Amino acid sequence: MPLLRYFVCVGGVLLALLLASDAMLSEHPLPAVMNATPVFPPARIHSDRKWPEAVVYDTGVPKAKPAVIEKAKPKDASRKWMEFGFALSSGARSMA
Repeated sequence: MPLLRYFVCVGGVLLALLLASDAMLSEHPLPAVMNATPVFPPARIHSDRKWPEAVVYDTGVPKAKPAVIEKAKPKDASRKWMEFGFALSSGARSMA
């Protein structure tokens, strides 16, 4: 809690100084030179650099439709194992 007490005390002192300085210091009108808004000449900037033409995208053209790809049908698992077993048995016969 000492940190909170520090901020409350210092903040209170700073606020009191601000209010006291506002009440004590008188407001003098500014000189006319400081009140007038400056008149600047218009900015006329010309460049020798020529940039490329702006790119215009034609968004009115319809998009191409993606090709429809059918999914491959899975083979029958039992048939696959039977073919594998047949290949093994025929290979075993040819080696014997």
